[in-house]
Amino acid sequence: MLGKLLLNYETKSLFYNQYLYKLVIKNHCSHLFRDKNLNHARINLDRMQSSLDENNVILTMYGIREKFISYDDFRNAKTMLNVFSSFDPDEYKLRIENSTMNVYTNSNSVITNLVSRLTIKEYWQPNPKNLSKLDKNVILVDTDTGFDYRVTFNHRSIDYSFYNWVLNNKDKVKIGRIALEAVEQGGACGLYFYVRDEKILQLISLLIGHNFQSVQRIVSTQDLDK
Repeated sequence: MLGKLLLNYETKSLFYNQYLYKLVIKNHCSHLFRDKNLNHARINLDRMQSSLDENNVILTMYGIREKFISYDDFRNAKTMLNVFSSFDPDEYKLRIENSTMNVYTNSNSVITNLVSRLTIKEYWQPNPKNLSKLDKNVILVDTDTGFDYRVTFNHRSIDYSFYNWVLNNKDKVKIGRIALEAVEQGGACGLYFYVRDEKILQLISLLIGHNFQSVQRIVSTQDLDK
């Protein structure tokens, strides 16, 4: 039962092109679990316990600075350590961003154990009726956008001629202002644009295929319901 859930979201594309589920946990001890190094987390939590026992305050090192930790965060971090220690490391992936921990998994057991013992800020899961279409390099959208593909740029330099091509072919691609400005400057790593159909995608691939980080097919859930 997802009794501690605060927010629920639908997975529209696989996380890291692999995972169906994502849990978001807020805790100021999250950095201790970076790279799934549970031994590192255990050592630091033991130190924090000593700090609490000796000085009645909980301190941890955050980079080169000492940081005060609330008792709730400390208690929940110890619970996180116990829960993660029971998992196979291959069952999940962690991404730590400051005090935010993102947990990615395909395991119902991982989800059940985390949700039953921790407060979850966000829970991402696929709509069961769309599950069969949620595959690698697929993005589900609610309505038909008129574009069949999303292309994400890699780190390589983009030839200026592509910027001119986009300006002259706005009926064939859709690109945001920031991404277009980055293309004009010759570098748009991580930014993306939309392509009308496969024929246009093949043409663009001939022009800048070496600049593709990923190509994702866009599938409308409206079409799935027909």
